[in-house]
Formats: sequence, structure tokens, C-alpha cells
Amino acid sequence: MPMMRLASTAIDRVAPEPARVIAGLLAWGMSDLVCFRADHPVELVSRQVACWQPLVDWIAAEHGAALAVTTGIMPLEQPPESINAFRSVVEDLDSFHLVAIHSIASATGSLVIALALLAGRLGAGEAFRAGSLDDLWSLEVWGDDAEARRRLDVRQTDICEAERFLRLLRQQA
Repeated sequence: MPMMRLASTAIDRVAPEPARVIAGLLAWGMSDLVCFRADHPVELVSRQVACWQPLVDWIAAEHGAALAVTTGIMPLEQPPESINAFRSVVEDLDSFHLVAIHSIASATGSLVIALALLAGRLGAGEAFRAGSLDDLWSLEVWGDDAEARRRLDVRQTDICEAERFLRLLRQQA
């Protein structure tokens, strides 16, 4: 059913109005998870840098989307050139790829992670860990929480389903 849900969404909701989905993806890019880092504790800061900085570097090198990175949660304006670079990438995607990328970006809070998965730079497991880094760290520090674990399981399932959908699309090409 997940593949059918993604395919139906691509046909019925994305194809008639791709600009709406593209705008949503660009919104993720403007406030991308990988750009908002903790300033403490040191262990979390270190994990974020190790996991997210290679993605920030990759998106700049691969697509010309140099992103500003900050600590904290205050809004951060991304360079217009970077948003235009994102726009060029996502406007080239068909409705099926757009729905998969949107699913990943929604699950992770990151267009960068979604594009890295699309490009094969990350697998579903790596994308899940990158998009869930803060939550997984909190569980380590504060202990397991049934509700948090349930949300993480749903997130992981969404990412895995989107990756599978993308693999099926590649087989059809």
C-alpha cells in the first residue's frame, strides 16, 4: 500500500500542481535541519558537525547551494543563490520523484537529506539517523520514551518507503 499511496499522490495531487510541492520543498531548504546546530552539550555538537557538515559541503559542491549554518533556532536567511540552486534541482524532477523527495524532507526536516538520498549519497538508514540525530541523542541521554520511539518508527518507515519508491522509479528508467 505505501507504494500505491505515493504513486496516487504523485498522480492526483502533485502532477496537477507541482509548483505547490516545489514551494514546500524550497521552504524546507530555507530552514533546513542541517543548518541549525546546538551550541552545547559538546557531544551533541560533535555529532551534528560529523553528520551534517559533510551534507552541507556536498550540497554546495554538487548543486551550488552554499548554506549558512548557525547555532540555535532563530530564523536564518539562506542566500538567494542557494534557494535558486535548490529550485533548479527540484524543478527538474517529475511528480513521482517530487512526492518521494517531499516525503523524505517532511520526515527529516531537511531538503538536503532528501536530495542526498535521491543522489544515492545516503541510504534510508543514514537519512533516518541524520534527520533524527537530535531525537536519538535525547533518547540516549534521557532514556527511552514510548511516544518518542513511536514517532521515530513512523519517521523511519516513511523514509524507507520513499527510498523503495525511488528504487522502483530507477528500475523503470
